[in-house]
Amino acid sequence: MKRYSLVVFFVLTHFSWAQQTTAKLEKVTEQNFYRIRVSPKIRSASQSGLGDVRIFDSKKNEIPYLIHTTPQKTEVSQFEAFTMVSKTSVTKKFSSVVVENPKDKINALTLRIANSDVVKKLNISGSNDQKQWFGIANKMELSNLNDTNSTQVSTTISFPLCSYKFLKIEVDDTKTLPINVLQVGTTNSSVQVGKLEEIQIKDRFIIQLPKEKKTQHHIILTQPQTLEKLAFKVKEPKLFSRQVALYTVQNTTVNGKTTSTKEVISTFTLSSDSTNEFDIQSGKITDFYIEIANEDNLKLEIKSIQLFQKPLFLLAELNPNEEYTVVTGNAKLDAPSYDLVYFENEMKNGTKEIKMTDVKQQNTTKKPVAEKSIWQQPWFMWLCIVVGGITILYFSVSLAKDLKNN
Repeated sequence: MKRYSLVVFFVLTHFSWAQQTTAKLEKVTEQNFYRIRVSPKIRSASQSGLGDVRIFDSKKNEIPYLIHTTPQKTEVSQFEAFTMVSKTSVTKKFSSVVVENPKDKINALTLRIANSDVVKKLNISGSNDQKQWFGIANKMELSNLNDTNSTQVSTTISFPLCSYKFLKIEVDDTKTLPINVLQVGTTNSSVQVGKLEEIQIKDRFIIQLPKEKKTQHHIILTQPQTLEKLAFKVKEPKLFSRQVALYTVQNTTVNGKTTSTKEVISTFTLSSDSTNEFDIQSGKITDFYIEIANEDNLKLEIKSIQLFQKPLFLLAELNPNEEYTVVTGNAKLDAPSYDLVYFENEMKNGTKEIKMTDVKQQNTTKKPVAEKSIWQQPWFMWLCIVVGGITILYFSVSLAKDLKNN
């Protein structure tokens, strides 16, 4: 029993503080799925894969979510409608649409057609005055004119490159009724680059290493983060090409002896001929070094170094009548398993974006206090002091008497 009592006492008196990080979610206006941008502070406090992140409503119910990343490069298609000059139809013969071409050169048209379950043949001709027409393409086939998710379908037809001011699309209606061509135009495609999340730098120390002919930048972050992109702005000189190594330093102590080891994360070249933006992939780091090889050149005068990471989102269904809290920081938690994993494609389309706010780090468990034994009570301490004083006084009086008698 004494042994177990000692164990319990040790646990009670040495119970460590547990910390968690919390955040609130912005209020929503309707019940729907939302893309919740993960705060850098929450991402820093979480496991690498966000496996310990949980969302709770005001009743402490766990809200399912999915982790979603936005592609950094996405192809966006935009339809540009042409002015429709005329639209005619001759029963059991043909129907035609004439549009004005605003392009200098063109080799494709996009047709927006009301849903139809027919197959059509069409001819395309061109003109500069709408009087004399010249053939461009004959007996082209239109099929698959049905979209199950919309009342119309878009289809693109290609033809030889031309520069006519007017284009005529003539559809053969001898076997079936005409199709309803709603719009004619072109589809322009462009690549959009997603916005990155910038990581704040706490300190940057520049150290010159003349013997090694290098310049070292020691970067310290406000909190552990994953780096995914670096961007440099170099002020001087105008022409340069320098080899760069990005690394961390790991310190290990064995038998009282500390050894420092470089762990290289990435190598690249800073050059006046490039944008000096580099994609990298690091684990969570709090500080790291950027080492620039100068050789026999003057050192680079770097105006700024920016750090970025790709934004992460949580996809979750939220209610406007609820308040939600995000909790993370428990390294022992496993990643949750939600049914939403089977419906990712249905969730991520058209969802609105909201943010995390009021990020706080707090203690989740109070440190238990061991029950004080009798000799730790204040009254017992005062009793000991009084008894000790009386004892000292007794011996002092006795000693004085003995000296007097002698």
